[in-house]
Amino acid sequence: KASKISAVLSVLAFGLMTTSAFAEVPALPSNINSNDHAAAAAYYENLAKEEAAIVEKYRQDLEEHEDHAYAYGRRGQDDVSHLRANIREHEHQLEEDLAQADLHKKMLTVDQQAKSTSSNSINAAAVQ
Repeated sequence: KASKISAVLSVLAFGLMTTSAFAEVPALPSNINSNDHAAAAAYYENLAKEEAAIVEKYRQDLEEHEDHAYAYGRRGQDDVSHLRANIREHEHQLEEDLAQADLHKKMLTVDQQAKSTSSNSINAAAVQ
C-alpha cells in the first residue's frame, strides 16, 4: 500500500514539474483574429517589449543587491537567488514571445506570397 501511495505521489510530482517547466505562450486576445498575422506579430512583439522591461528591472535590482550586499544581510542572498530565477524565467518568456512574433511574420509573408501568386495566375488567365 505504501508503494502505491509513493508511486502516485511521484507521478503527481513529475506532472507538476513538467507543467511548470514548460511556460505556455499566451493566447491571442479575442479581439485579434487568429488569421491576422500582422496583428498577432505586433501583439507578441509588444509582449516581448514588456518582458524585456521586466528583465531589465530585475537586472537593476540584482545589481543593486550585489553592489550593496552588506545592506541586505542574509536575506540578501535569498533575494539575489530569487532575482536570478526571475530573470531566467522572464528571459525564457521573452524568447518565446519573440519566436511567436517571428512565426506570425513568416506566416504573413507566406500568405502574401500565396495571394500574389494566385492573383498573378488569375491575371494571366484573364489575358489569354
